Amino acid sequence: MIISYKKIEPLAPLGKNDHVVLIIETNVFSQGSALEQKLNYDKGDYEVLRSYVNCNWNKEFATVDLDVEALWNLLKDKIESGVKCCIPFTTRFQNTKWKRPLNEEIRDQIKSKKVFGDSMLQIKIQHPG
Repeated sequence: MIISYKKIEPLAPLGKNDHVVLIIETNVFSQGSALEQKLNYDKGDYEVLRSYVNCNWNKEFATVDLDVEALWNLLKDKIESGVKCCIPFTTRFQNTKWKRPLNEEIRDQIKSKKVFGDSMLQIKIQHPG
């Protein structure tokens, strides 16, 4: 968000108050934030990922020195590349329908309304007309 101030103009205090009144003219520009991409683990193809990382690790680790950092980087890179190919990305939505969860009293009222509606539907089905 970019805010630029065009003009700040002090005015005389109101009444007997000693606080100065300010008139501020601003321009506010909001650049739509890029939607955050995150991994959608629910939609992952774990069979392919399992077969991707199921390799001869002794052979893989033999290609690097016995440096713990190098071994860790090899393992981490293999897992990360498998995740990139097997786990899709999803976009996090900015606006959610509910900003705050409903309190318990409102949830109970919604449940009782649903139960009452269901019971009235059953009565109507049993006694048409």
